Amino acid sequence: MTNELPLVHRALAKAQVPIHTLKRITAFDGDAVTMADVYSGAEQKIACRSLVIVGVRKPRDELYHSLMARESDLRNQG
Repeated sequence: MTNELPLVHRALAKAQVPIHTLKRITAFDGDAVTMADVYSGAEQKIACRSLVIVGVRKPRDELYHSLMARESDLRNQG
């Protein structure tokens, strides 16, 4: 709960980065994403090659830490 959100949105708008909120991703094929409005279910398809989903800030990094604990073993295996 910091106050950076207006600054972030202004910077993204200035850079012409589209932001889509209250949407559920229903499909992504590497060329386009299909989103459904969380309230109406109305779908929208947008051409794109990259997708960034922003969600809860609580990390789920157990796999990362497990692999990093075995870094030398994994490196030795190539």
